[in-house]
Order: sequence, then structure tokens, then C-alpha cells
Amino acid sequence: MHAVVSREASAPPEPRIIVVSPDAAEAGRVARGLARAGSPVAAASPREVADWDEAFAQAVDVFVVAAAVLDDAQMALLERIRDRSPTAEIVVVSPDPAVEDAVQAVRAGVHSVLRAPALPDELGLEVAKALARRRWAKQRLRVLAKVQESGR
Repeated sequence: MHAVVSREASAPPEPRIIVVSPDAAEAGRVARGLARAGSPVAAASPREVADWDEAFAQAVDVFVVAAAVLDDAQMALLERIRDRSPTAEIVVVSPDPAVEDAVQAVRAGVHSVLRAPALPDELGLEVAKALARRRWAKQRLRVLAKVQESGR
């Protein structure tokens, strides 16, 4: 089951996977597909994501951005997500991403660009890999913090 996340919420669900799309129906479809694959997921509009404070955005593990086109507004959204949540994984799903757009998305911090409609299993696998990378990164940061504390 998926939920809609508002900025008033105290924290996204665990694991923190958010589907972002200007089209609520598309966000719901992608979220339902991920939920069927076993991932708790919430949906949000780009406007809601833009309004989140930095602490809330940093609590998100994976952003799945469903974009009809990778235009300037979508690229700005990707950059805003990366600025607010630099360690979050970002997966983009777009019907026909041009090579130049995919390259620009990767430069904006996107790890994967999938062609829509992505099969639920394909998207679920990509999100599972993103969650694994996120867990590894968090663990690495904890270890580095302990090493720094012990070296004082």
C-alpha cells in the first residue's frame, strides 16, 4: 500500500521510498507497482518535495521520479532533490529519455534511468539495488564517524 506524504508528516515510511511525479495518477501507478513488489512506498508531487525541509528530504532513501519528459523543470527537481538529500538514491522513469537527457540526469545525481512503463519487477529490482547502496553508504558513514571519534 502506498501513502501520500506531506511536509507536515514527521518522517516518510520505512524504508523511505518516495515516488515523485506531477501526475498523481502516474505516481499512484508506480507506487502500486513498487508496493506489489514488496516495497513500502509513498507518493508526492514535485511541489511537495520542493517544500520539504532539508532534514525531511535527507530521511528519504530512494526517490523514484516518474517524468513524462526530462525537461528543464524535471532537471531542476532532480538537482533540488540532490541538494536537499545528497546521499539519497534517485531513479528516473521516463517514456522516451533522450541520450542527452539521461546524461544530464546522471550529472544531476541520478543513478538509473529506466524506460517507462517500467515493469514492476524491473523497477523493484532497481529500487532494491538503490536501497542496498544507500544502506552501504550509511554504514560507511557510521564507521568513518567512529574512526574519527576514536582518533581524537
